[in-house]
Amino acid sequence: MSLANQNEIARIDKRLRSPWLFYSSKRKGARAIGLADNGTVFVNLEHLKAKAIASLRQAGRDDPALTQAISALRWSDVRDAFAAHIFDSSGGNIFLVRRALDHNHVATTQHYLRQRRQLRQRLDAFRKVVETALTEVKQGRTVDPTILFLASNYSDFGEEDREKLLAYRTRLGMGCRNPVDPESHLAPNHVVGTPCAVQRCVLCRHGIVFKDAYEGLADRHGDLVWLRNNIPPNRWLTSSLSWELEAIELVRDRVFTESADAFRRRSEARVSEVLSGQAYVFDDPEIMVGRH
Repeated sequence: MSLANQNEIARIDKRLRSPWLFYSSKRKGARAIGLADNGTVFVNLEHLKAKAIASLRQAGRDDPALTQAISALRWSDVRDAFAAHIFDSSGGNIFLVRRALDHNHVATTQHYLRQRRQLRQRLDAFRKVVETALTEVKQGRTVDPTILFLASNYSDFGEEDREKLLAYRTRLGMGCRNPVDPESHLAPNHVVGTPCAVQRCVLCRHGIVFKDAYEGLADRHGDLVWLRNNIPPNRWLTSSLSWELEAIELVRDRVFTESADAFRRRSEARVSEVLSGQAYVFDDPEIMVGRH
């Protein structure tokens, strides 16, 4: 089987197993809405709207205004609603929305999030940041950007959290809000109460990026580049490794703008070290991958 066929099969397999409810194939005009409970897929929007209206009537909710609103739905409405659903469900993670909608640029994703609910959420977040900063100043503390973010986004953030954050760093140089409780989809074999062995920090909701963490993240970026070039395409495309690589690059472009060149050089040096056998890549917590 040719490499092109292997890649296509891997892409199809990934889409079939995707939990997303909406899919739109670029430049091909194929659009579908799937029902997660039974796998039914509607490729015709009019069919979907008729089904929704029939379900309302069957449930005794024959509301003319609601029926009219459903009848007026367009594909763009469905896609915008899906983007809002992913944004809300992921806690405002624009990276996940970008992947779900298959956008090439984050700017395109931001276009879909310009809705009243998202604007209100951002205004609320801005208010929390201002209030937190004023509290820090009144208590005589230095306004640290990381602590400012956590204190304004997590209601349970307290003094103990401050101490842990300042004292603990992961192998990538990142901070962690809860190093003994990694997310189950990243560390399915984690032993409760023990430190996280996986430490795929950019994909974990506990991970916190510090500006001095660029060296560890650059090394991991080099590891992932090596893996992308050396493992079977189907494994790369159907794993979260590609997500992790894009997440690190997103962090690089947003946080490490001043050290972008140093980041690139360190990543390239890491790839060279792995190729020469001077370094090894830790792909999974129990598997050490090297050039052999």
